Amino acid sequence: MITYRKANENDVPELLQLLSYTWAITYSYIISEEILHKVASKWHHEDELRNQIIKHKVHFIIAEEEENDKIIGLATFVEKTDELLILARLYINPGFQKQGIGQRLLESSLDVFKTFKHVQIKVEEKNIIGINFFLKNDFHIVSKSTEVI
Repeated sequence: MITYRKANENDVPELLQLLSYTWAITYSYIISEEILHKVASKWHHEDELRNQIIKHKVHFIIAEEEENDKIIGLATFVEKTDELLILARLYINPGFQKQGIGQRLLESSLDVFKTFKHVQIKVEEKNIIGINFFLKNDFHIVSKSTEVI
């Protein structure tokens, strides 16, 4: 059974493993290994994750497989304004993808934040799997931008 809950500081080591694994698989064909490591070491640093977990305006929701007590997915939401919620990341362990876990993680998270009028995400345009997932879940492409790493 998969359960969904707010992350706590004790989850950080397992979250780092999940992020390292899923991020490398998701982006290894899109960006160089050097850039992949550079970005991951900053965005997925242990201190950064701990800070996000304890911040009031950041919500770190995880999907956990109860049988093995294993974190298999995560979503991070940031309250930008009273009306705008940013989905900063949503990752599911590739071994658990295509089972509806990402869908349920997104739905259960958005249900908690239903007071927000807008939810914004950024997806690398070569991340076709991610783009298709969000389009399937009624998100729309409203703009494109370039980010220098």
